[in-house]
Amino acid sequence: MSCTKHVLGFQWEHHSWRRRVSSFEIVTGPGSNMWARAVYQEYMRCDKEDVCEECGKIRRQVSCICDMERGERCKLRCASLAEAH
Repeated sequence: MSCTKHVLGFQWEHHSWRRRVSSFEIVTGPGSNMWARAVYQEYMRCDKEDVCEECGKIRRQVSCICDMERGERCKLRCASLAEAH
């Protein structure tokens, strides 16, 4: 289905954007503890994109990185996982 509209010789696109998580991974990176010593911690990195529900066009892709606790609670990631299954 196309999101391109034609009226009186004019053409424009009107999309229904929805954000989703396309992929995620667990990465290990350096951090510091309360005594400023270097420690390695696990983080969750997600790739997010805006997808049109009508035609499937992708508007933009962004990445974020969170600590594991916040990543496990992320509503967008949980919704994308539930949709995939």
